[in-house]
Amino acid sequence: MAREKILIIDDDKLIRWSLNKYFASDGYQVSEAESAIEGLKKVRELVPDLVLLDVRLPDLNGIEVLKGIKEIDPDIITIVMTAYGELDTAIKALKLGAYDYVTKPLEIEKLKLEIQKALDATVIKKELTYLRTLHEKTYGFANIIGKSKPMTQVFEMINKVAQADVTILLTGESGTGKDMVARAIH
Repeated sequence: MAREKILIIDDDKLIRWSLNKYFASDGYQVSEAESAIEGLKKVRELVPDLVLLDVRLPDLNGIEVLKGIKEIDPDIITIVMTAYGELDTAIKALKLGAYDYVTKPLEIEKLKLEIQKALDATVIKKELTYLRTLHEKTYGFANIIGKSKPMTQVFEMINKVAQADVTILLTGESGTGKDMVARAIH
C-alpha cells in the first residue's frame, strides 16, 4: 500500500528525478512538476500531503507558489528548497506557512527525516482535531437539552465559569444533569 503523496516542484530535471527515485523506493507516491503553473495545477488535482518546492522557478517565484498552495489547502505541508544565499526568502516562506526550508545541495537523509517529522506532526494534528470534535460532541452543550429561560441562563453561566480558573460546586437533586453540566464546564 502506498504511503503519503509527495509533489516535487523544481525546474531542475536531475533533482526531480533523484528525489522521485529516492522517495518512491521508500514507498511514497511521488509526482513532479517543472514549473510553478504545472505545480499548482497538480496541487489542485492530487492534493498532496507534502510539497517540496524550489524557490527559483522559471515562471513564478517560490513565494508566489507557496501562497497559491496555501490558498488551495492550508494544511498541505510545504518544505522550501533554497540555495545557500537565499535565506531571506526562506524566512519569508516560513512566515507564509512553509513547514521548513532546506538548502541546496540537498542532504537526502536529513531531508528524509524532515519529511517524516512533518508528516508525523500532521497525523498528530489531524488526530487531535478529531478527538476535540469527538469530545465536544460527547461532553459539549449538544448533550444538554433545554430552551427555556432558566436553561439559557444555565448555558450562559457555564460559558462564564468554563473560562475562569476557579473551583465550582454543583448542587441539585439527583437526575437533574449535574454531571452533564460538569462535563460541559470541564
